[in-house]
Amino acid sequence: MVRQQISGAYFLCPLKTPLRCMQKVWSKKDKNYAFVNSLSIVKSYNLYMGGVDFLDRVISYYRIWFRTKKVHHSSYNALCRDFAIAASWIEYRQHKRMSSAPISDYFDHLAFRIKIQEYLFHGSEGGDKSKYEPSEPPTSQKRKMSEKFLCHQIDHLRKKQNLHLPEIPQPASINQCRMSGCQSNSARMRCTTCKVFLRMQED
Repeated sequence: MVRQQISGAYFLCPLKTPLRCMQKVWSKKDKNYAFVNSLSIVKSYNLYMGGVDFLDRVISYYRIWFRTKKVHHSSYNALCRDFAIAASWIEYRQHKRMSSAPISDYFDHLAFRIKIQEYLFHGSEGGDKSKYEPSEPPTSQKRKMSEKFLCHQIDHLRKKQNLHLPEIPQPASINQCRMSGCQSNSARMRCTTCKVFLRMQED
């Protein structure tokens, strides 16, 4: 389909684009360059499709192979993962060349993919906190008796990234577990992302 559309575009405007031209190719027999008569579409392909061929070659270096019968899974992995990362790496190198940065500062393809993976796991270093995210939860000493306990943290923080690791705040204190349905008052560990106390073991 694409080949027919491209060929039709050349035949619709023969005055602007000549159908045939001379191409310089390497002759294995004579071991020298020779000029041959070829179609103009071949010359245009070699001139403008180099980026597409290079992108396809970059994708093939670290392609993620898997077997599935679901078409949407293969389309997602081909377009949203392999294609996007390879195109981003090519654009990243172009920006580096424009900024006159030394080659030693460039990330190669594998290091670039690792950086993206680390960002997806851990997020940015500073962390993009929303207006609903508390900076530090109140301690049990400062908490008022009339203050109502939440069953669990808001959904925005519960599903944020993957850094839901337990920690023991200092000074250590005993708090009510925020898990829905739990009535324990002996929670000592706190989630580093949600900033809520959870009971990790039975009383």
